[in-house]
Amino acid sequence: MSSAMMVLVMVAVAVAACGPAVRYVYNKPGATAEQRQRDESECTQQAMVTLGGGYGYTRPHQTLDQGRLNRCMTSRGYEVQEVKN
Repeated sequence: MSSAMMVLVMVAVAVAACGPAVRYVYNKPGATAEQRQRDESECTQQAMVTLGGGYGYTRPHQTLDQGRLNRCMTSRGYEVQEVKN
């Protein structure tokens, strides 16, 4: 494979790995910005999960379970909207 072709393949792989970024917006009629921030903060804390640490192979770390966060916000009356960047 030529070096130009190799560079093209590497660029294609890098672009594909980035993929479309997705973020979520939470809307609730009548909710203030402060209330939304408080609810999102509380739900984020509840949606954190610890991974790793099993059998000493990896160090445990926390990560956000987006599904849990979305369900928590929905249970508080928010509409969850997915926004693709």
